Amino acid sequence: MTSDGFDAIVDVHTHLAPPAWQALKRLPPSLLDEGAFVERKRAAGITTSVVLNAMLNLPGTQMDETTVDSIRRFNEFVQGVAARNHGSIVFFTGANPLAGEPMLRALEDVLGEPACRGICVNSSHSGRYLDTPEASEFWALAEKRGMPVFVHPPGVPPGAEAVRDFRLVEGVVRAHDTALGIAALVLGGVLDRHPRLRLIAATGGGSLALLRRRLDLLQGRPPGGPPGGAGAGPPALPRPPSSYLDQVYVDTCVYDPFALEVVVRAFGAQRVLFGTDWPPVEIPAAQLIDQVRSLPVTVAERTAIMGGNASRLLSLEASTAAG
Repeated sequence: MTSDGFDAIVDVHTHLAPPAWQALKRLPPSLLDEGAFVERKRAAGITTSVVLNAMLNLPGTQMDETTVDSIRRFNEFVQGVAARNHGSIVFFTGANPLAGEPMLRALEDVLGEPACRGICVNSSHSGRYLDTPEASEFWALAEKRGMPVFVHPPGVPPGAEAVRDFRLVEGVVRAHDTALGIAALVLGGVLDRHPRLRLIAATGGGSLALLRRRLDLLQGRPPGGPPGGAGAGPPALPRPPSSYLDQVYVDTCVYDPFALEVVVRAFGAQRVLFGTDWPPVEIPAAQLIDQVRSLPVTVAERTAIMGGNASRLLSLEASTAAG
């Protein structure tokens, strides 16, 4: 049991970067300091940290983080981190679902590694969402391998070019791209075709908690282009769109007690996973743990949010035993 009284605290949303990448992109120092990462997580009582490859490709980056080569290099780096910190660090490999067979082969190479607990994708890639047919083989592979897929916004989502203040891109546009990406997977039939697929949505799912009814109101409308326009879309779903959100987990990275309560009420405590997004987001873990403590839920539900849900979803006990 942790010093906070929880059986486990699993932080499902953290980041680190290979030190060699510092010459290719602007990186906050916290992303490069493995020692400080380990110590700060331990001091906060966090028993397991999940390192994600977010593949942000922020402006000024002198590399494409979504290529097979870049993803393989990240995997080599984070596997070393996991090996040096066995039992306290696991990772999600990155993937570009639109990159075809070479990306699928790279995924097969890493998904059997004990410390690899899932796959991280961007909610959109180069202005395209992941309900496109080009991603179909990726979704089939993820479901077949039983790997949860973390949906993380890209550095520059569609529409960001119209926003003059980049702070709004980071704080607002990216969160909404998470919601739009998940909604596209629902209405595009991806979750209907892959009922065993499990997603984890960053930023508490963005605005998804507020859109369940709006998604259902679309059920009776014809798919495809705008009213009166041309274009065929996916077939109508056999049940209400909001019901597919039962395949979606969300992290707690909303940073606001009221918003967190809304997320828990919308998704249910059994599908909420504690996360900090540190590094690089500089909010003390103790403050975020206190926000979970303040939720009007049972002790069992609070314990599940802090670590139980993630331990089951990511098979963390099996990961520890395999090492």
